[in-house]
Amino acid sequence: MGRTFSAESLVSMPRVNVDSGLALWQALRAVVAAESKLPKFIQAPWSVVDREGTQLFDLAQARFLEAGKGAGSAAKRSADSVVDNAVGALAQFLESWTRLPDSLPQAQLAAAARQALFPEGTAFLNLPFEQEWAQVERRLRLMKSEGLDKDIERLGGAPFVKHLVEAQAAYGKALGLTKVVALPAETVGLREPLDALLSALRLYVIKVTAYRDESEPETVALADRLLRPLVSWVSKPSKAGSESEPESDPEPASDPDPAAAPAPRPSSGGPQGA
Repeated sequence: MGRTFSAESLVSMPRVNVDSGLALWQALRAVVAAESKLPKFIQAPWSVVDREGTQLFDLAQARFLEAGKGAGSAAKRSADSVVDNAVGALAQFLESWTRLPDSLPQAQLAAAARQALFPEGTAFLNLPFEQEWAQVERRLRLMKSEGLDKDIERLGGAPFVKHLVEAQAAYGKALGLTKVVALPAETVGLREPLDALLSALRLYVIKVTAYRDESEPETVALADRLLRPLVSWVSKPSKAGSESEPESDPEPASDPDPAAAPAPRPSSGGPQGA
């Protein structure tokens, strides 16, 4: 079987994820911007790199904005915390009355309400969101049907009941149990645009390398300048909060220089159209 040559097999890229890939793209843009004008031989492949980098940046920005809007889990946790606090406050209110002598009517009323609503304490607050909502809802309906809410109001606990009812209503909405919630937008995919940027970079490296002509020092100097960000790039572990996935394929340990891969180059005089 004959040999095959491709940009992927000829040029290895640094190990990058979305964020580091965009940083590398920006470094290359700065180098290109510093040149008064690119040779025509290099202009076309660079325009592809810049286009793919711009598209990746726009998609990464869209994902960032999407994450800010799609705070569904955060809303559920927040609503859960409010309900936990409301249930705990009511339970403690009733318990405080039961510490008074049993001979007091208020203490008896509180003890009966506490036993009906929290016979096994408030451990149900540790259940998964939906199960906890059902447990709280069951207690609120019992409170209403048995008139326990009125008893609690006589003890001065109307604000506790009101707060729990409101918190439970918000909890149901946050969980999508009592109100239909909009489906989250499809997550913006970044694997393909990152691959497209890396593919464009490989072709760009080949073109820049092919432009070099050892008999013309100015072409060598230009190629070195254009590829310096790639040559000097050091892959580092992702920091927390960065787009840690996806990453490109790891570069071979034996060839860390992305410009060192073999590529066709003109025999003399540089490429036509330069």
